[in-house]
Amino acid sequence: MASVAESRVSVALQTTTAAAAQFEWHIPNPANVGNVQDTPLDYESKKSYLIVPDFEAAMAPSDAITVAAWVTLDSPTEHQWGGIVSFIQDNGGYEKGFVLGYTSDGKFTWGVSDGSLNYLKATTAAAQAGVLHYVVGTYDSTTQNLYVDGELVATSEAPSGAIEYAGTETLAFGCYLDDNEEFQMTGTIDSVKIFDSALTAQQARGGLDADALVVTYSI
Repeated sequence: MASVAESRVSVALQTTTAAAAQFEWHIPNPANVGNVQDTPLDYESKKSYLIVPDFEAAMAPSDAITVAAWVTLDSPTEHQWGGIVSFIQDNGGYEKGFVLGYTSDGKFTWGVSDGSLNYLKATTAAAQAGVLHYVVGTYDSTTQNLYVDGELVATSEAPSGAIEYAGTETLAFGCYLDDNEEFQMTGTIDSVKIFDSALTAQQARGGLDADALVVTYSI
């Protein structure tokens, strides 16, 4: 398990389906990579988190999404708003994008914007410091779900319609990041997956066996 604070690591890109220009990254083990393309989307090391500057709103899922991460929080109560996977702008009443994260009570959260950010918070016990958890957020334009370690821990039908983006978001791992906030996670991330579909409960519990993969990072 490598730290999010790792410096520069080689990244390789592969498509996951022949029909769609969807992407997969593996960091840092090249043995994990299948059909490597010549020009991968890049990422940069920023303090103790990673960003993917090439990932833009036009590439992000809109009508449906799944974000899944294997994550260990060393300090689950360190921030009012913590970020595991962040692609947001949350500046006053201007709220766009999505974020998988955690709050100062150590509960995992999942937020998506339909014009304003709608947050789910786990109703189960808080994350245990130093323990690996599997956290999955889904949204299908009508229902928003949050799973922790295979259990559905929160659900809502409050948001509706496509996810709204500002066009200025930055995809970040290990940080809640927007134009005026930078809350760095203390811990490690084993992998992140982003799908352009909402996985079923069975898929969310049983691992991510789906065809609509957008990106995968192993960190």
